[in-house]
Amino acid sequence: MSELIRKTYDEQLKTLDEMFVKLGRASAEAFSNAIAAVENNDSELAEQVIENDITINNMEVEIETYAVRIISLQQPIGIELRKIVSILKASSDLERIADHAVSIAKSVRRVDELNIRPLAGELKTMGEIAHGMVMDAIDAFISNDPSAAQAVADRDEEVDANFKRLLNDLVKEMQKDQGLTELGTSYASTLSNIERIGDYATNICEWTVYNDKAKLVELNK
Repeated sequence: MSELIRKTYDEQLKTLDEMFVKLGRASAEAFSNAIAAVENNDSELAEQVIENDITINNMEVEIETYAVRIISLQQPIGIELRKIVSILKASSDLERIADHAVSIAKSVRRVDELNIRPLAGELKTMGEIAHGMVMDAIDAFISNDPSAAQAVADRDEEVDANFKRLLNDLVKEMQKDQGLTELGTSYASTLSNIERIGDYATNICEWTVYNDKAKLVELNK
């Protein structure tokens, strides 16, 4: 490979990294805004999350198109091919995180006239843990740090534990007061979406390990 071609190739890989980071930040922001919309019963912010989803979807498509272009032009092998494949897979996980953020935002529509504040605090705490996982998973991926990725994946147990506890508490409250059925159902859906976002953050960590070690490892069994 000539020096010019190599330089072009390196620039293309750098651009792909930058596109991935941009998608990651947009997805994480969508999630953060969705939780804030639920906490504050903010319909306007919720609508913003929903409307911005098409932009995030387009970002993923752009990454896929650019990655395919690199593969077709440069025919990468070994670690460089693994990196491109990992970005494609992790980008799909980021897009799904944004999809779950949209689902969370839509719950604001369903409980717009209900008093959600008694439950919002604990939901926010669970959301912050999962959001931190997403941000740190992106950092671990970009820095190609499998140890950091494992540490992020380990935190998914905390998200799962919060999900089970809060869902159990929610069911008990719904059994006591039938008037909470609509609110409780919406919150159960939101809790489930946050739990799934933790899973997708873990998936990104697994692609970090794959990129480094050339093997798929389940980090959170």
